Amino acid sequence: MQPYQPPKDDAQGLDVPAGADDIELARPKPVVNAAALALCGSGVLSVLLVLQMLVNFRVRGVPGAVLYSLLMLGVANVGIGLQLRRLVRWSATAAIAVSTLTALVSIAWGITSMMGLVFSLLAPLSSLACGAACLLSFLARKDALIGASARERLKSGGFDLGT
Repeated sequence: MQPYQPPKDDAQGLDVPAGADDIELARPKPVVNAAALALCGSGVLSVLLVLQMLVNFRVRGVPGAVLYSLLMLGVANVGIGLQLRRLVRWSATAAIAVSTLTALVSIAWGITSMMGLVFSLLAPLSSLACGAACLLSFLARKDALIGASARERLKSGGFDLGT
């Protein structure tokens, strides 16, 4: 048994360039910034859509459950978007799951409100923003995991970036 064991790194299969500087890898890439911005934007639009519907209409039953779940998912999108920008490891996977659910619920609400002849500009805007956030979350996963691994290596070496 050797006294030195190399650190276990989850980013082994992510094609990290050999000899790459961890400080450079610890910076969020543009696709991660775009995904974080899209997550926060879609979350804000979802919350505004729910508030608009609750202020103007009395929503009960299954449509009410869909609306309140959209509210919770919108708040979760904002929180996870902020954590993704900070390159927290769990946020890369959570962004995919939450943005996909938010996109599905937002589209379901858009269809439901159109069937009830309730027209709002926020419904298609929210659906489009949630779809963009979903796509960008998938695209940003690899770079977010590489950045999170670099931050963890720097932290274990005594250089904490405050995340």
